[in-house]
Amino acid sequence: MEERLINDTSTGSQTHLDELISKMAQDDFDVLSNLMKDMPEEPSSSYFTDNIKKTQTQLVEVSSELSRRILSHYDDFFASMEKMRALSSELKELQARVNVSRAAVKQSRVGIADGGLSVIDAIDVREQHSQLAATMNTLSRILSLRDLLKSKLKEGEHTKAIAICLELSNLIKEHSKYDCIREFDIHEEYTVVKEKIDDALRDSIRPPFNVERYASTLNALRLIRKPSRVVARISKLMRNYLSSTTTNTVRAHAMVSEKNRQRAESLKKQKFRTLVKQVEEEQFLPMLHLILEESVSLLFTHHKILLWHVESGGKGEHSAYYNEVSKGVEAGREPLWDEVQRTVTTLCSPSILGSFRIENFLTVLQSVQTFIDVGEAFSGESAHKLRGMLRRLSVGYYQDFHFARMENLKSMLEREMWYRCPVGASYTEMEIKEIKSVMDYLPYLSSFTPSTPHPDSVRSRLGGAADGNGKGSPLNLKGGTGKRIAEGGSDSDREGGTSGGGGGGEGKGRTLASDPFSIVLERGNPFSMKSLESARVSGEVSRGAKSNSLVQGSEEEGSSNTGGGEGGSERGEGDESSGVGDVGGEVEEDEEAALKVAFVDEFSGRSPDSGGSPSTLSKPEEEDDETGPLITTTTINIVKLVGQYIQMMKTLPAIAWDIFQGIAQLTQFYSWCIFSFFGPPLSLSTLHIPPADKNLLLNFPLNLMVKTSDEKTMKLMNNLTLSDQVELSPQTMFGLVHRSVAAESLLFVQRSLRTVLPVITKLVQKSFHQSISQFYSNTVDLLPLIRTLIYKGQANQFVSADKVVQAIRKVNWTTNDIPMSHSQYVDNLVGILTHIHTSLSTLDRVTHMPTPSLIVSSFWDSMTRHCFECVVEGFAVDKCSMEGRAIMGIDFQNLIVKMEKVLKIPVKPHIKIVENYIKAFYNTEEEILPWILEHNEYSTSQLLALVNAGPWEMTMRFKMIKLLKASANM
Repeated sequence: MEERLINDTSTGSQTHLDELISKMAQDDFDVLSNLMKDMPEEPSSSYFTDNIKKTQTQLVEVSSELSRRILSHYDDFFASMEKMRALSSELKELQARVNVSRAAVKQSRVGIADGGLSVIDAIDVREQHSQLAATMNTLSRILSLRDLLKSKLKEGEHTKAIAICLELSNLIKEHSKYDCIREFDIHEEYTVVKEKIDDALRDSIRPPFNVERYASTLNALRLIRKPSRVVARISKLMRNYLSSTTTNTVRAHAMVSEKNRQRAESLKKQKFRTLVKQVEEEQFLPMLHLILEESVSLLFTHHKILLWHVESGGKGEHSAYYNEVSKGVEAGREPLWDEVQRTVTTLCSPSILGSFRIENFLTVLQSVQTFIDVGEAFSGESAHKLRGMLRRLSVGYYQDFHFARMENLKSMLEREMWYRCPVGASYTEMEIKEIKSVMDYLPYLSSFTPSTPHPDSVRSRLGGAADGNGKGSPLNLKGGTGKRIAEGGSDSDREGGTSGGGGGGEGKGRTLASDPFSIVLERGNPFSMKSLESARVSGEVSRGAKSNSLVQGSEEEGSSNTGGGEGGSERGEGDESSGVGDVGGEVEEDEEAALKVAFVDEFSGRSPDSGGSPSTLSKPEEEDDETGPLITTTTINIVKLVGQYIQMMKTLPAIAWDIFQGIAQLTQFYSWCIFSFFGPPLSLSTLHIPPADKNLLLNFPLNLMVKTSDEKTMKLMNNLTLSDQVELSPQTMFGLVHRSVAAESLLFVQRSLRTVLPVITKLVQKSFHQSISQFYSNTVDLLPLIRTLIYKGQANQFVSADKVVQAIRKVNWTTNDIPMSHSQYVDNLVGILTHIHTSLSTLDRVTHMPTPSLIVSSFWDSMTRHCFECVVEGFAVDKCSMEGRAIMGIDFQNLIVKMEKVLKIPVKPHIKIVENYIKAFYNTEEEILPWILEHNEYSTSQLLALVNAGPWEMTMRFKMIKLLKASANM
């Protein structure tokens, strides 16, 4: 169109028109802006006139052009309008058809809706009926399961009960949209079931172990708890059982006291540690045994649980679960043992046991020691803390006990009247319960050495079920009953097998059958009433002596003041014909001989049978059948204490040597007291004590000092005096009865110590055997010498050795004439003996009690020997003729005849000491030297006098004098 417009107009107008049209065709064309754009900065009035004209001209042009263009397209416009009318008609027809179709569709829709809804309603009704039926079935199932749950709870079938609870929980959860089902609250029943299962678990592991109930309960727990929680629950239940049982047991025994019953309410509030201190000593042992019995039963239960897991629990589809529980229970060995140890440690505190009587204390220690052995077999570890506590407790108790015993003994010795205790004629040390108890224990020591486990140890009695370190090995859970556990056992098991008969060969693992605690389990609880009674009867566990002892103090001290003591019932049939040095007890002959050989000539050259010294008095061949041994109540108590100390050594092998030193101190104190009370001064010239023995005697007081656990010391010999009621005047023949009883009691003590020697050597480590040998050689074998010295001192008070020797030496032994009668000193000596005989016959009236025949015979035996020794000393002159030696023989024969006639006693047992000395004067030079070496009963001065007075050559005399002086300096 624009091209035609351009062709019809002029070029200028056309161009101007095109420009105008192009501008006006723009979207953002603004007339005013266009005018302002071309306006000069300072337009004139003509400018506006011209532009108005120009604009009017353009408007005319544009209008003309628009009209032209409209007219040029009119035909096309008309044709288009016709088409529009035709299209409008067609649209009206289509609209009519659409309206008809819509009405049909609407009618069809209504029909379809009515039919489909009825079908859907029918389907919904059917589904609702189906769901209701299922809900009713579920509800019925829930009701039946609840009834079944109640019945299973009553029957104790916890596995089925917990399974029912889980099924009910799932059913209620699935149908929680229904109010009738949602109202069923299974939480209460589930809680009851869990409580029932916990109760069943607690009852199953409570001793005695119920394996069937444990198995069923564990099967139920498998459904609701993880293995770790089950193990934790088992451990907690065991600790609770131990705590409640011990507390209730302690409280029950504390309430036995009337004082405690009056404050029962306050006791209920006290803690276990404080409550234990309220139990009286008489109730402590039964309480301890009950607690130990329950504790060991709990260990048994733990072990049986492990055995069940090994034998049955590790099989089946749930083996993984049971194995996890088994590992957890196995790991609980040590914590359980530690808990039990803490309980026992609390029970055995020093503040509680420190004041116990010795028999009760020993019983407690033996029980705890047995318990430790059981626990170590259970845990496979040494109970260092408990053993350390026992050692500290034992050392402290022993120090205080020994101090108190020595203090009581000192008091008793100061009050002792030294009268014979009326015992039976056959009374021996084996009649004393404490000695018999330790000697009954000797067979158990036949294969025991202190380096091996103690025979009281459960493991050693079980046949060697201990490892190389003396510890029991814990149960290995790999493998089954009777099968070798290749990975189990201790290092010593794998290297060399277990010790004893119960161990396997080299390189073999232990089996369940050889597990130490399994063997303990087979033997039964050592603290049950049956086991304790059996142990008491068999002597395996000492129940402690209940007879009188030093601990009982005043009663025995009072009886010692009146001469009373233990009764003289004749309970045995044995005699006392054995020698002083005999070793009693049940010991093999070869072992006895070996023990004796160990003491022969090892230190002092004396054998046990030698009587301790060449100058020792001979013991009467047999003690009086009517009176029995001469002992006092103090003597019996000394021997009792020895037995009690040995029982402590047996119970406390770690301090056995310390306890033995207490025995040595008891012996030295008792013997030195007797010697200081009744013995003569060691400076007495006629004693003729060997220098070595004299030094030993002088060393006795140096060891007589004791101290307590808190370092309190006491010197035993300080201010020690004989009782004022013991009269040593000439009217009582210088206390003949007292002196004789004291002297003879030393033999009883010596024989008792010899009897228990095999037990002592077995209980003390070999490193101390040499010291034991020294004690027996230097102390025990010296007791007969002390007895001899006492009798010598007593005899010297009646017959002064110095006066007799002076009277004898007044005789002219160098004379060449032999008188017709004996010398005057013979009649003088017989006169003194006659006076003594008269005094002895009236002694009963002075002391107001009969003098035992054993005292009379012992007195005359010592008196005869003393007189003959005085004669020998008087005959020991440097110059003597052959006639003088003949006079000696005549005097001595007359003395023998007169003594037998006046005294009516046999003197022949001691005549050899004088006869041999007289006859030695007539020996040849070849005979005299061997004779001197053989007869060591004479003193060096007596032998030198014999050599100087003898008819031998000067060379031989010098040789003999040199030999005698050399021996005197040794």
